[in-house]
Parts: sequence; C-alpha cells; structure tokens
Amino acid sequence: MSRTAVVLMNLGGPANQDEVEPFLANLFSDVIRFPWGTFGAGALGRWIAGRRKLHAQRMYQQIGGGSPILAETQAQARALEALLGDGYHVICAMRYSAPMIEEVKRELNTANGPWDRVVALPLFPQYSYATTRSCHRVWQAGEALNDSTTFIGPFHKHPDYIGSITELIGETLAGQDDPAAIHIVFSAHSVPVSYIRRGDVYQTQIQETVDRVMAGLPNPHSLAYQSRIGPVKWLGPAMLQHIPDLARQGIRRVAVVPIAFTCEHLETLYELDILIRDIALEAGITSYLRVPAPGVHPRFIRALADIVQHAERYALP
Repeated sequence: MSRTAVVLMNLGGPANQDEVEPFLANLFSDVIRFPWGTFGAGALGRWIAGRRKLHAQRMYQQIGGGSPILAETQAQARALEALLGDGYHVICAMRYSAPMIEEVKRELNTANGPWDRVVALPLFPQYSYATTRSCHRVWQAGEALNDSTTFIGPFHKHPDYIGSITELIGETLAGQDDPAAIHIVFSAHSVPVSYIRRGDVYQTQIQETVDRVMAGLPNPHSLAYQSRIGPVKWLGPAMLQHIPDLARQGIRRVAVVPIAFTCEHLETLYELDILIRDIALEAGITSYLRVPAPGVHPRFIRALADIVQHAERYALP
C-alpha cells in the first residue's frame, strides 16, 4: 500500500500569554519589507512585537488566553485522515508558531518514512503573498523531501468548499424572520494594496468566492476587509467603517461571513465576535449574526480530501 503524508498548514497563533510576543516577532519579521535584509527585518519585527505585546495579550485574554488555531487545525487533520482512510497520515504545521513548518518538514524527512507521496496543503482557499506564498517559501527552503511532493495552491472555487459556506449561512439564518432580507457581509483578512499592485491574486479570488456563494442565495450582500496593521494602504473597505456605513443606510440586520478563514481564531473570535459586534450594535444594527468558519464541516473536509486526491489540479499561481 502506498503511503501519503498530508501536511495541513496554517499561520498559527500563541497557545498562551507567554507565546504572544514570540509569535508576533515571527509574524512581523516575515511580513516587513526592510532594506537591511533578514537581519534588519528580524530586529525590527522583534521591536514591534515588544511594542504590541500587551495590546495583543489583552485581546487573547478575551478569547480564553490564547489562540485555538492549532486545536482547530488538529481537529481538521483528524477528520480528514478519517475520511481519506488507510495509507494517509495527516499532520499540522504552522508558519509562525509551533509546530513550525521547518520542524515538521525535518521530522517527515527522518521519521515514519519513506513516504511515497507528500501533499502540502495550506488552509487558505484564496492565494496570497501573505499566506500561501509565505508557507511555500519556507517549505522550499532546505532539504527536499522527495520527488513526489505536491504543494497545493488556491482552491477558492471548489464546489464543496463553496457548499460548506452556503450551508453554514443557511444554518445561521434558519429561524430568522424573512431570512432572505438579512444583509450578508463577507469579511476577509486585508492585505496591503502594494501586494495587489505587485501581482497578488488574493483580491480577485476573494471576489470569485463571494460570487460563487451568492449565486445560490437571494440576500443583499457586501464585502469588506479586517485586521489592518500599520500606516500603509490596505484593501478596503474596512469592516470597522463598513458596518456603521450599513447602519447609516438603514440596514438593521447583518450576517457576517469570515470568507477567507477556514477555522476560528483571533480574527473571528475577537475581531468579529467582540470588537466589530460592539461597533455594529452601537451604530444601530439590531441583529448581528456571525456565520462560523468551515472548521470540520463535512463538506469542507470532503473538499480537502478531494484536493489531496487530485492535487495536480491545484497548482500555485
């Protein structure tokens, strides 16, 4: 029987308060464009992490003290391995926190091998320089695993991925008065506009996902972006302004869909469920619903299984 290792990748997050600063340092050291190369970016990343540590810790305290992203990804890995069956081993790797992509790759090279096939699957349906490309860059560094390694690109139009979102929207709206009249707000993690100008396809693929989801729904809808940091220009409109704008237009009921997130973490549990919810209610929104991320929804896990089994269809841009 052939043996396939599947590596589910995500950005990661601090499991507790002590891990907040090193997580932020890893994150900022990667995303900062700095003229003095890796060393300069690392030093500046650590400085920014120290400055933002207390603010970030306060946010994580409000969702239980740390990020659930590893536990959520591990649950997805277990569900995927069960669906794929014999011959598949599914593990998790994180970009900015343990277990780091570099460590998981080394372990695959030395333990439980040899593998007939390795599939690296970043859990980002839409490709971006900030997510999939960053994971790919780290994966490509160092010693190669074998000649049968496939790195998965975007899967933002996969019918079961789209179906999982559509079904979760339907479940969230069920029981509401006149559910077709509720305004659906798709929220995606923002990226700097400079990425798009340099050729990042993220914005286009976000819109394509939204269009596919809304093809089966009658509701009014809009798209906005969240999680902006720093003074550079980011994709907009920003959720912090968009929700009050909807209220000023007379909209009173919204259902927020985290369209670029595949599991729950700080951006959903704090930003959407606490920060933006409070802003919405203060602005005059009377019904604020939040659609869950796909997580272990059966159709989403089915999508991941199909992607693994037909990896050649999901090339990098």
